[in-house]
Amino acid sequence: MADIPQVLATYDALVGVALGAGLTYGFGALNRRQQERREDKTRLYEARFQAYAQLSQAALTRGVIDPRTSPNAEERLSQAMTSATTAMGAIALVGSDEVLIAATSSL
Repeated sequence: MADIPQVLATYDALVGVALGAGLTYGFGALNRRQQERREDKTRLYEARFQAYAQLSQAALTRGVIDPRTSPNAEERLSQAMTSATTAMGAIALVGSDEVLIAATSSL
């Protein structure tokens, strides 16, 4: 039969390995969650930027078109309004309430 100190030394090593593996997994999972949070913020920022830029472009295009002098003015105005509507949908999903209210009142 094995003597007690040898058995305890073996169990100490197993407990140390299990504890080390558990801590490594726990800290890795915590790090992954923080990284995913940062990536989500970056994606949301990019989506907001694209939606705001699209709305700004649509509003600028609509403001530049003069129905009296521009050829195909009706078609271009229709395209600008379609683009603005699409941008408003994106802003409704990712934009803040203040921006949504301001964008709705400006169009």
